[in-house]
Amino acid sequence: MPGSRKKQGADEFLPEEIVPEEEVSTAKKKNEALRKKLSLCEQERKEYLDGWQRAKADLANFRKQTDEWMRRAEERGAERVLDALAPALDSFHAAMEGNNWNTLPVDWRKGIEAIYGQITASLARAGAEVFDPSGAAFDPALHESVGSEPVAKPEEDHTVVRTVQKGIKLGARVIRPAKVIVGLYQESRDT
Repeated sequence: MPGSRKKQGADEFLPEEIVPEEEVSTAKKKNEALRKKLSLCEQERKEYLDGWQRAKADLANFRKQTDEWMRRAEERGAERVLDALAPALDSFHAAMEGNNWNTLPVDWRKGIEAIYGQITASLARAGAEVFDPSGAAFDPALHESVGSEPVAKPEEDHTVVRTVQKGIKLGARVIRPAKVIVGLYQESRDT
């Protein structure tokens, strides 16, 4: 039987077949070549895995960046629309607050108020808000002072007495500050 051993003497075993030295040498060389090839394959696999992981991370970052660009582009578009609508909104405010408003027929006033309500509701759904800060504390981040008026009470100092032009916000961002008249309290100095 090939590969089995015969017993010769008490503790001595000899192979039935002896492999020639050149076959052993060739097998060792093939083994070494296979080990090198395996090592190169493992190195390539690691490089490919690292590259794939970097590409995956780059893609995730690109998607985040693209989402941010899209969000900013939408905001800029909304700002442009609000800037374009601002004069029409100002005209609505002027018409509805003017002296002649009460002289119009009731049906006309209701119709204009309904149209204005639809416009402001549409703006609200888009995240925009027209705001009138009358009575609020003056805030230079939200308001632009265009004048001042004296007020009788100290608690009215630096409050918005009157709104000249309503402000517009998109989310938390002020697109146009409200133009306001600010109250200033001055203690009378009668002597």
